[in-house]
Amino acid sequence: MSNYVNINGKGSFVLKVNSVEAARLSFDENTRDTLSFDLAKYIAANPNTFKAGASLTFNLAIEDYTPVSGNEDFKVTYSMEAAYYSSLPDSADTQIDFKVEQKFLKNTLGMGI
Repeated sequence: MSNYVNINGKGSFVLKVNSVEAARLSFDENTRDTLSFDLAKYIAANPNTFKAGASLTFNLAIEDYTPVSGNEDFKVTYSMEAAYYSSLPDSADTQIDFKVEQKFLKNTLGMGI
């Protein structure tokens, strides 16, 4: 990780599904490992959210970010993956749309205005 600017702060990565918090992972300036959201419990508790034909919106946000050591630099690499499994799949003509739209302001990432 020496090639990357450190997170230089603490806070939480929050994943929301259709505007409902599904998972939260805390981080601090010492976080170096890959963080992964496990949605198994959320899916089990909200089975209708993932029913056939459902439209899903996922939102990944950083909340409660507090810079440390007077350094507000923040850099994080992230990726998102979607997988669909079914024991009763539709025809091969079924189309799944996947769109990623980044919406963030510099000041919400501790980068000033």
